[in-house]
Amino acid sequence: MARLAFWISAGACLVLLVLGWFVLPDRVPIHFGVGGDPDRWVDRTRAVLEMGAVVGGVALVFLLLAAGVRRVSPALINLPPRQKEWWTAEPARLERLRGMLAEDVLAMGAATLALLGGTLLLTGLTAYQEEPGLGWGVWALLCAYLLVLSLQVYRMMTVRYRPRE
Repeated sequence: MARLAFWISAGACLVLLVLGWFVLPDRVPIHFGVGGDPDRWVDRTRAVLEMGAVVGGVALVFLLLAAGVRRVSPALINLPPRQKEWWTAEPARLERLRGMLAEDVLAMGAATLALLGGTLLLTGLTAYQEEPGLGWGVWALLCAYLLVLSLQVYRMMTVRYRPRE
């Protein structure tokens, strides 16, 4: 499920980037100050390329992390001692643990890519405003992202890695 969510988020970002290539105005805000007002503008080509580089870089980092988690030494896995002992006692359990960790990394990657996709959308909408600014949308997006990550971490810390006795 996390893998699917990751690829859906990545695909949505790609669709937004392709659309941006065709529909963004010639001048696009690419950076915003604390108040949400644009403080750096670039041409459409540069905006799409820079945004694409960020999205691609973030996606690559999460894919590499998920792949790396599958190969990590049990000594580097940080779980409470009782849980770690149970998960690492048998090779099949250890493999399952690594798979679960990789899923969790991809779930966090999906949330992060969704945040970036929302940011791409808000940036595109801002480019067309007479008095450009991000407004409350960016804060709602950020709060939703932090809520999703908080719930994921809570789930991981409370039930996800409990021994299955």
